[in-house]
Amino acid sequence: YNVTGPTGSVVVRVIDYCDTSQPGGCGLNVAPQWTLNNQPWLTITNGKSAGRANVTWYGPVPCPVSGNLNYAGASAGNPYYVAITVRNHRYPLKTVEFTCPLCGPGYYNVTRHPGNLWWYTPSKNQTWPFQIRVTDVLGRQVVDTIYNSTMFLAPD
Repeated sequence: YNVTGPTGSVVVRVIDYCDTSQPGGCGLNVAPQWTLNNQPWLTITNGKSAGRANVTWYGPVPCPVSGNLNYAGASAGNPYYVAITVRNHRYPLKTVEFTCPLCGPGYYNVTRHPGNLWWYTPSKNQTWPFQIRVTDVLGRQVVDTIYNSTMFLAPD
Protein backbone atom coordinates (compact mmCIF):
# COMPACT_ATOMS: atom_id res chain seq x y z
CA TYR A 1 0.00 0.00 0.00
CA ASN A 2 1.08 3.58 -0.50
CA VAL A 3 0.95 5.63 2.73
CA THR A 4 1.28 9.41 2.45
CA GLY A 5 1.90 11.63 5.46
CA PRO A 6 2.48 15.36 5.92
CA THR A 7 5.94 15.29 4.30
CA GLY A 8 6.26 12.22 2.12
CA SER A 9 5.08 8.83 0.89
CA VAL A 10 6.25 5.26 1.41
CA VAL A 11 5.23 1.88 0.05
CA VAL A 12 4.51 -0.56 2.88
CA ARG A 13 3.77 -4.26 2.93
CA VAL A 14 0.74 -5.22 5.00
CA ILE A 15 1.53 -8.41 6.89
CA ASP A 16 -1.75 -8.91 8.75
CA TYR A 17 -5.22 -7.60 8.11
CA CYS A 18 -7.78 -7.14 10.85
CA ASP A 19 -10.40 -9.87 10.90
CA THR A 20 -13.69 -8.03 10.42
CA SER A 21 -15.70 -11.11 11.37
CA GLN A 22 -14.37 -11.13 14.95
CA PRO A 23 -15.41 -8.82 17.80
CA GLY A 24 -13.00 -5.90 17.89
CA GLY A 25 -11.91 -6.47 14.29
CA CYS A 26 -11.38 -3.47 12.02
CA GLY A 27 -14.63 -2.59 10.33
CA LEU A 28 -15.33 -0.03 7.67
CA ASN A 29 -16.03 2.56 10.37
CA VAL A 30 -12.61 2.06 12.04
CA ALA A 31 -9.58 3.94 10.75
CA PRO A 32 -6.65 1.67 9.93
CA GLN A 33 -3.65 1.73 12.21
CA TRP A 34 -0.21 1.54 10.65
CA THR A 35 2.87 0.46 12.55
CA LEU A 36 5.87 1.67 10.59
CA ASN A 37 9.55 1.02 11.08
CA ASN A 38 11.70 4.03 11.86
CA GLN A 39 12.78 5.04 8.34
CA PRO A 40 9.33 5.03 6.70
CA TRP A 41 7.94 6.94 9.69
CA LEU A 42 10.65 9.58 9.44
CA THR A 43 9.98 9.91 5.70
CA ILE A 44 6.27 10.67 6.05
CA THR A 45 6.58 12.91 9.16
CA ASN A 46 9.74 14.90 8.40
CA GLY A 47 11.68 13.40 11.28
CA LYS A 48 8.98 13.36 13.97
CA SER A 49 10.29 10.95 16.63
CA ALA A 50 7.04 9.16 17.50
CA GLY A 51 3.31 9.57 17.82
CA ARG A 52 0.45 9.89 15.40
CA ALA A 53 0.21 11.48 12.00
CA ASN A 54 -2.65 12.11 9.60
CA VAL A 55 -2.10 9.86 6.61
CA THR A 56 -3.88 8.82 3.48
CA TRP A 57 -3.44 5.42 1.91
CA TYR A 58 -4.43 3.50 -1.15
CA GLY A 59 -3.60 0.19 -2.67
CA PRO A 60 -2.55 -2.34 -3.11
CA VAL A 61 0.40 -1.08 -5.11
CA PRO A 62 3.16 -3.35 -6.41
CA CYS A 63 5.91 -4.08 -3.90
CA PRO A 64 9.40 -3.49 -5.26
CA VAL A 65 10.56 -7.11 -5.46
CA SER A 66 12.56 -9.03 -8.03
CA GLY A 67 13.01 -12.71 -8.67
CA ASN A 68 10.78 -15.65 -7.90
CA LEU A 69 8.59 -16.47 -4.94
CA ASN A 70 10.39 -18.18 -2.10
CA TYR A 71 9.22 -19.92 1.03
CA ALA A 72 10.23 -20.04 4.69
CA GLY A 73 9.17 -23.20 6.48
CA ALA A 74 8.20 -23.40 10.10
CA SER A 75 7.61 -27.16 9.85
CA ALA A 76 9.88 -28.36 7.10
CA GLY A 77 10.61 -31.70 8.76
CA ASN A 78 7.16 -32.58 10.08
CA PRO A 79 4.92 -34.65 7.77
CA TYR A 80 1.78 -33.99 9.88
CA TYR A 81 1.52 -30.31 9.10
CA VAL A 82 3.03 -27.76 6.78
CA ALA A 83 3.44 -24.14 7.83
CA ILE A 84 5.13 -21.72 5.48
CA THR A 85 5.51 -18.06 4.75
CA VAL A 86 5.39 -17.12 1.08
CA ARG A 87 7.89 -14.36 0.33
CA ASN A 88 8.79 -12.07 -2.53
CA HIS A 89 5.24 -11.56 -3.81
CA ARG A 90 4.36 -8.28 -5.49
CA TYR A 91 0.74 -8.02 -4.24
CA PRO A 92 -1.03 -9.27 -1.08
CA LEU A 93 -1.98 -12.95 -1.15
CA LYS A 94 -5.59 -14.07 -1.24
CA THR A 95 -5.17 -17.85 -1.05
CA VAL A 96 -2.50 -20.52 -0.73
CA GLU A 97 -3.28 -24.14 -1.60
CA PHE A 98 -1.25 -27.36 -1.43
CA THR A 99 -1.55 -30.75 -3.04
CA CYS A 100 -1.31 -33.76 -0.77
CA PRO A 101 -0.29 -36.82 -2.82
CA LEU A 102 -1.59 -39.32 -0.23
CA CYS A 103 -4.86 -37.42 0.41
CA GLY A 104 -6.25 -37.54 -3.10
CA PRO A 105 -6.31 -35.38 -6.21
CA GLY A 106 -6.69 -31.63 -6.28
CA TYR A 107 -5.61 -28.70 -4.16
CA TYR A 108 -6.39 -28.21 -0.49
CA ASN A 109 -6.96 -24.79 1.07
CA VAL A 110 -4.41 -23.58 3.55
CA THR A 111 -5.41 -21.48 6.58
CA ARG A 112 -3.82 -18.07 7.05
CA HIS A 113 -2.54 -17.31 10.56
CA PRO A 114 -1.03 -14.14 12.09
CA GLY A 115 2.38 -13.16 10.80
CA ASN A 116 1.53 -14.18 7.22
CA LEU A 117 1.92 -17.87 8.13
CA TRP A 118 -0.04 -20.32 5.98
CA TRP A 119 -0.74 -23.55 7.87
CA TYR A 120 -2.08 -26.84 6.52
CA THR A 121 -2.81 -30.07 8.40
CA PRO A 122 -3.33 -32.84 5.83
CA SER A 123 -5.57 -35.82 6.51
CA LYS A 124 -2.55 -38.07 5.85
CA ASN A 125 1.19 -37.50 6.02
CA GLN A 126 2.41 -34.83 3.64
CA THR A 127 4.95 -36.32 1.26
CA TRP A 128 7.53 -34.75 -1.03
CA PRO A 129 7.25 -33.40 -3.63
CA PHE A 130 4.01 -31.44 -3.47
CA GLN A 131 2.63 -28.47 -5.35
CA ILE A 132 1.73 -25.08 -3.96
CA ARG A 133 -0.68 -22.72 -5.71
CA VAL A 134 -0.51 -19.07 -4.66
CA THR A 135 -3.21 -16.56 -5.70
CA ASP A 136 -2.87 -12.83 -5.09
CA VAL A 137 -5.68 -10.32 -4.53
CA LEU A 138 -5.71 -9.51 -8.25
CA GLY A 139 -6.43 -13.17 -9.09
CA ARG A 140 -3.01 -13.96 -10.55
CA GLN A 141 -1.72 -17.45 -9.76
CA VAL A 142 1.64 -19.12 -9.49
CA VAL A 143 2.02 -22.90 -9.22
CA ASP A 144 5.30 -24.15 -7.82
CA THR A 145 6.67 -27.52 -6.73
CA ILE A 146 8.24 -28.01 -3.32
CA TYR A 147 10.64 -30.91 -3.81
CA ASN A 148 11.97 -31.23 -0.26
CA SER A 149 12.52 -29.29 2.94
CA THR A 150 15.85 -27.91 1.75
CA MET A 151 13.86 -25.55 -0.52
CA PHE A 152 12.66 -23.63 2.56
CA LEU A 153 14.56 -20.57 3.71
CA ALA A 154 15.25 -20.10 7.39
CA PRO A 155 12.29 -18.48 9.18
CA ASP A 156 12.64 -14.85 10.29
